[in-house]
Amino acid sequence: MKARRIAKDRGLVITGILGILDQATTMKLINLPVTIQNLKNTSFWASDSLFQKLLEKHS
Repeated sequence: MKARRIAKDRGLVITGILGILDQATTMKLINLPVTIQNLKNTSFWASDSLFQKLLEKHS
């Protein structure tokens, strides 16, 4: 959170992991369903509804 605050104070745009996955999918760099499943197998957490919205956006 401290790093985000500092970045914001410096006028930088903050993009989280789901935003990066969104951009990578748009650029056809990744297979989103596979990537999301792999991400779910880590300690990363996001709600299922958030994952679902991202998947629906790119379906």
